[in-house]
Amino acid sequence: METIVTSPNENAAREKRTQQRIESAIRFFTLGVGGFFIFIVCCLTLIVELSYGEPFSMNPFLGVPIAFVGGLMILAGTGQWRRWAYMWVFLAMPIAALIWGLLSSFLSENQFLDRHWIDARVLGMLVFGFPMIFSYVFVRRYYLRLDKEQSLNDHS
Repeated sequence: METIVTSPNENAAREKRTQQRIESAIRFFTLGVGGFFIFIVCCLTLIVELSYGEPFSMNPFLGVPIAFVGGLMILAGTGQWRRWAYMWVFLAMPIAALIWGLLSSFLSENQFLDRHWIDARVLGMLVFGFPMIFSYVFVRRYYLRLDKEQSLNDHS
């Protein structure tokens, strides 16, 4: 059987990489997943509060800052800190919900859904899913272009 000889530098580098992976996993689960949960709960309770007027669901003056902090936690947990444009991805859902709430009376009066046979689940995916996907694509392109310009400036 063959023994593998490693230098102390290789062992130290391997331990450092392992420690960094563990730290990033802990950061992702505590900040990323926790922030996402906080953000989604705040957004949904605000939608219920503003749409149906349910008492005691959430005060809008308290829910908006808590949702914003949840979004910042997501950025920190996913390693995208200082890339503030990614907040638009998270803000796309409440913005779409606000627009949907404003247009819902118009859509119900004209029976738009009945005439075009749109299932409510499909419509929900369209209204809430596509804005997040589109905003993610645009923000990602923005940062790819910015990183490319920065790397060209660094090499000059």
